[in-house]
Amino acid sequence: MSQGLKINLNRYGIDVKPEMVSSQASCLGATYHDVKNAKALCLASEVIKDLSGVDREVWNLMELATALKIICYPAESIISEEEMLTRHEVKTLVGDAHKYEGKIDKDMCLKAYHQIVECQKHVANTRKILEFLLPD
Repeated sequence: MSQGLKINLNRYGIDVKPEMVSSQASCLGATYHDVKNAKALCLASEVIKDLSGVDREVWNLMELATALKIICYPAESIISEEEMLTRHEVKTLVGDAHKYEGKIDKDMCLKAYHQIVECQKHVANTRKILEFLLPD
């Protein structure tokens, strides 16, 4: 089946290169949920900076959503989430979790986290599909 698909792509003059797959899959990161959550999460990064002193120059949305999930639900955090941040950041965020009571909406943070996780899964699946279209 994959060979037939590749033949069809070639027949229509579609030339798919490996670098195109990475580029296109990366562009998918700016999906609806990322854009929808970006403003609220960026504002939350300022709260994290103010209350915990954790300031990364460049937070990606997944790291930021993970930091917020750790703050809101520290007992539920898992190793793979904590690996996105430094050990010191995780310790600080967990220790300061009480400071965030009434300052951030826990339900919104958890919902944004789950949406961004789903978005990341979608990007990974799409990358696999695009790689499938590469010529042998």
